[in-house]
Amino acid sequence: MRGVGFDAVALDHALSTGEDGADARVSEFPAPLAAALRLFALGVSVDEAAAATAVGALGVDGAVALGVVRREGRLVHPTLRLVPHDVLLLASDLPSDAPAADHVAAAHAPSLALAQLTVRRRVERALDLGTGNGVQALMLATHATHVVATDVNERALRFTELNAALNGRKNIETRPASFLDPLPGELFGVVVCNPPYVISPDSRLLYRDGALRGDAIGEHLVRSVPALLEVGGYATLLVSWVADVEQPPPLTWAEGSGCDALVIQLRVESVRETAEYWHGDLPPGQARAGIASWLAYYARESIEHIGYGAVVLRRREARPWIESVDVPGGPTGHAGDHLERLFHAHEGPLLIVGRSFQWSNDTVRNPATGGMELRLRRGLPFRVALDATAAEAATAAGNGRVVPPAAAPLVQQLVELGFLVPFPD
Repeated sequence: MRGVGFDAVALDHALSTGEDGADARVSEFPAPLAAALRLFALGVSVDEAAAATAVGALGVDGAVALGVVRREGRLVHPTLRLVPHDVLLLASDLPSDAPAADHVAAAHAPSLALAQLTVRRRVERALDLGTGNGVQALMLATHATHVVATDVNERALRFTELNAALNGRKNIETRPASFLDPLPGELFGVVVCNPPYVISPDSRLLYRDGALRGDAIGEHLVRSVPALLEVGGYATLLVSWVADVEQPPPLTWAEGSGCDALVIQLRVESVRETAEYWHGDLPPGQARAGIASWLAYYARESIEHIGYGAVVLRRREARPWIESVDVPGGPTGHAGDHLERLFHAHEGPLLIVGRSFQWSNDTVRNPATGGMELRLRRGLPFRVALDATAAEAATAAGNGRVVPPAAAPLVQQLVELGFLVPFPD
């Protein structure tokens, strides 16, 4: 299908006016591309001749044998959703108003957030806990020699295997297992997890509703995943928590873990916002009943607000660094390199005076009234405004000048935020 132009650019163009206007937009494309978009992105049946142009050398018979379409008379119907995401081609279940318990969802906003907050270091072994459609495993496979992808949902594992085949990834091993199950004796250099972290009374959908109530799933992961990390290994876990206390629970969850931990708070919602979001695609009557049930549950549990974010862990044999940062807009592009700089900057007391530093590759320096503003092209969206004196000192440090005592506090702050990095020893 890539041969007919079925890529992320075409999909974005087709959906630029929303799903309601997508069919009209698709009509502007050449017939083979239009047929591919209708079948696999919009979930619309096409006639067999059009389907043949969409699937190319695979042929309709091959597509039927692969299980991605089915015939019914002269029409060809999609059996799954298949859409491009950046350079990947991802299969998942078709959208449904009444999804089955083992429904395999498409990649969505949390998938992107997890991908952006994963440290992409070269490792021998990586783990994707609760793989779903396998999108995280596919990305791990680009920088890990071997990837283990687990899920309690057997259909999710089959989708992961299909997506590995579609994208030419041959180093992914799938295993039927809950993210709650231990993996004794196994260690990994990178671990990621997008669990069913929604705090709700439901237990119907495997990809959304966890077996543990409240925010116990997030706590279990933060406390148990460190045992899976090799020394120096990183884990990124999406979590939610009851946000009715001043200190985010993930900070306390990470205590005693043997890991450095950075809690990234992405947003805090009222329980009504959460209930309405997860019932937004249902028919009005069903949505009202579901929202009422969720709100009654929150009232019984005295939950008023829910926090959403990620916990990034690094295994280290030393006194850990544990911190929280509020990032309401999410990261800017891929934040893995920035996260590594943050963790390295907090390994212990920084030796600043007499050392030489340089700007990180992601640092952008913009002139500002009376000084300079610093921001990052990629990473957590930190910004620092410097007056003229501070800008002069920072520029000297970033250009490799040995840091004098007077500039040490400023340089230390810029190193800890990831704007400056030491020259290699």
